[in-house]
Amino acid sequence: MKSSLRFHPIRLGLMIVAGIFLCLAFALLRWRGRFWLLLGACLFTAVFCIRWLWKKSRQPSRSKALSFTGRGKIMVGLSLAVGFAALNTGANLLFLVLGFCLSLILASGFLSERNLRQLSLSRKKPDAFYAGRVSYITLEIQNPKKGASYGVQLCDHLTSSRNLTFDRRCAFLKIAAQSSTHSEYAFEPPHRGLYRLGPIELSTRFPFSFFLKLIRRPIEEEILVYPRVEPSELPIAGRPDLFGQASVHQMGSEGDFYSLRDYLPGDPLKAIHWKQFARQGILCVRENERPSSPAYALVLNDRRQTEDLEAEDRLIDRCASLCALLCKQARVTVTCSQFSCVVEPEGAGLELVLSRLALLSFTEGSSWTYSGPPAMGLSLPHLESLASGPITWDKAP
Repeated sequence: MKSSLRFHPIRLGLMIVAGIFLCLAFALLRWRGRFWLLLGACLFTAVFCIRWLWKKSRQPSRSKALSFTGRGKIMVGLSLAVGFAALNTGANLLFLVLGFCLSLILASGFLSERNLRQLSLSRKKPDAFYAGRVSYITLEIQNPKKGASYGVQLCDHLTSSRNLTFDRRCAFLKIAAQSSTHSEYAFEPPHRGLYRLGPIELSTRFPFSFFLKLIRRPIEEEILVYPRVEPSELPIAGRPDLFGQASVHQMGSEGDFYSLRDYLPGDPLKAIHWKQFARQGILCVRENERPSSPAYALVLNDRRQTEDLEAEDRLIDRCASLCALLCKQARVTVTCSQFSCVVEPEGAGLELVLSRLALLSFTEGSSWTYSGPPAMGLSLPHLESLASGPITWDKAP
């Protein structure tokens, strides 16, 4: 809505009715010769209407609004011109044209109000959003009334945590009576973080495109956009000091032989060492030593090194991509000064890490040291560095 004149449709109808009665009074008083009384009444009405419209234009927008279109302004101007010509000439044909023009204006306001009445909206969104990846959001509109609605347009407002605004529009040519329909729009978040969806605006120019009727529905919710997860190669190939396989004492059917122990109720029969039972007559269970999955550690320097938000986003995107790659077959630990999360093999816990990275804000602070197991350090200006011991980052100059 770019027009500054917004007012309630009921008040518009009252103004039109008052204008019609004013024209009739003007004709009656002119016939009786009371011209100056009529001129004073017209000036008072004009000043009152201009003052009221100015106040309405200065007020903030409400849930309902009505504004003139280009055709509507032409129609109102034409009605005023025909009205003055009819009053000056007294021609019945001009009065007939004036009544026809005012009837069209009044019918346009009434039908546009009826067109948007009782329409209900809902929004359906995917489970996860990723920066730089197109997602589709569905808007569903229901029409429970007995009459159809025509020419309805929906506008969904989206606002990011960095005060970026996006408007996505969907148009419906016809919404049948007592039915529902839906439409979807594509949304590609430019960066990670929180986004606010809503409100949703319904608008129509039906039937004559004289007015733009708008209803604002407060359907608002927040979505969390994860960092970019892009295909990447393993940067630590040939560095076995950054990860390793540790033998863990676990019973199982796989792995190398570890030892024998006495049979306990509940042990599977396939684990019994039958050769030992044949030699000594004692039920024993074979225990195997199964190697664990390799473990990786990613250490992110979340101290602010630059004012470039895009560089910080690239660093977090690199961390998220490496975590998504490594957790397919290994255990990954992501650590920074604000949190430490573990992602198990097959991706268990990955959503928690991505949500933490999506909300991560770089902070001003002194240097900090990571003294855990061998890890990969991620910091600016270089995205990554390899280290097999403690990692220390100093405060940015």
